[in-house]
Parts: sequence; structure tokens; C-alpha cells
Amino acid sequence: MCLLRTKALQISNRCNKILDYFHLHNFPPHFLKKNAS
Repeated sequence: MCLLRTKALQISNRCNKILDYFHLHNFPPHFLKKNAS
């Protein structure tokens, strides 16, 4: 159980880093939406 939780945390941390990267580089929102879908 603990292992799974750690894995999930690592994944969410990675997602947060990616989001931070996009924020830092000021990508327009429509660019993000296009990539998400």
C-alpha cells in the first residue's frame, strides 16, 4: 500500500513539474488544451 502511494506521489510530482515548466515558459492556454486532447 505504501509503495503504491509513493509511486502515485512521484507521478503527481512529475506532473506538477511539467505544469510549472509550462507556466514558466508562458505557453498560451489554447496550446495546452490542444496538446491535452
